[in-house]
Amino acid sequence: GCETVVFGASTSVVTTNATTLVPPPGIQVSSGNSFTVAVMLAQVEEARRKMGIRRDARLAVVGAGGNIGSAIVRWFAQQGRWHGPILITGRPGSRARLSELQAELEAFSSTPRIEISENINDLQSCDLIVVAISGDGVVLQSHHVDPFRTVLVADVSQPRAVAASLA
Repeated sequence: GCETVVFGASTSVVTTNATTLVPPPGIQVSSGNSFTVAVMLAQVEEARRKMGIRRDARLAVVGAGGNIGSAIVRWFAQQGRWHGPILITGRPGSRARLSELQAELEAFSSTPRIEISENINDLQSCDLIVVAISGDGVVLQSHHVDPFRTVLVADVSQPRAVAASLA
């Protein structure tokens, strides 16, 4: 029988990340965010290796203050996973939330620099960009990415947040 139920789409919003659900005994329940993060990380790691992007490159997580974005950046910041600088970004007004995340990451990470930005133009210097936002439409355009370097852009946003020209 079934041991785990993973909800999808926007169910994390209506179930408070599946915490308001009472599953039957022996059944685990997830909002789907953890599954989304796991799948995204596996795909990003495979693409990064194929493209030759090293672990000491500059990484950005757009939407790092959200559930999915913060989980992604926590994974990369764990000891030994990422050796280059990490830029955590969010929408204007998210600096306090990003600062809390920065302090948390710096407490356990071996990453040399964890920087904060609310300016999407700061992505120009990044080699790997993970976008994890919701509801803002397309925020990452081709002019935000350096055209003279190899850049991996991964979008886990709903709806899509990366311009078709970067796909």
